[in-house]
Amino acid sequence: SLCVLANSDDRIVAMVQEVGMVKVICDDLLDCPSSNFDLNGMKAGCDLMRNLCIPAHLTVYTIVSSGGVTSLATAAIAKARDQNAAAAAAAGIRLLLEKGVNAEPSLTTTSSVAAAEDNEKSEHTPNGSIPLNGSIQVALDVAPKVMLILGMDLVTTHPFVRVELARCLCFISVYLWKWLNISDDNDDND
Repeated sequence: SLCVLANSDDRIVAMVQEVGMVKVICDDLLDCPSSNFDLNGMKAGCDLMRNLCIPAHLTVYTIVSSGGVTSLATAAIAKARDQNAAAAAAAGIRLLLEKGVNAEPSLTTTSSVAAAEDNEKSEHTPNGSIPLNGSIQVALDVAPKVMLILGMDLVTTHPFVRVELARCLCFISVYLWKWLNISDDNDDND
């Protein structure tokens, strides 16, 4: 199985940051229109992405900057026709939200530090003044999809997918609230 490749933090960090595996999975599989009919490919891609999200404290900045969060959200909500793939994608987002809060650029490799510095200047950073933790960045990437999550058909959506996405919504609400407070604090200081 491909998931055996991502079975330790060191191997995952190498795959994410040195090989650029997130970009490859997102561009060539999760976001590719021709993969709509490749159930096994989507399942493998979602499973591998979920495993790459496990050490989120080391990988969250790179996954966010590579577009991995948006790709996982799309797979979990609409693209993955296999419920196991959708569940893996939803679990990946939840892992990033849950464990990315402890991400420190100093704990990661050079490319992750560069990604964190790029994120400091992104539209997600209030006034471009302070870096946001990884979980807030993930929440901001998933926020545009909240209405799609809430509008999912509960009859046809697997219970595990619903549970993982509900957990994501709980985390998102907390991190968006923190982000709004950071924005307000910066506005008050100006």
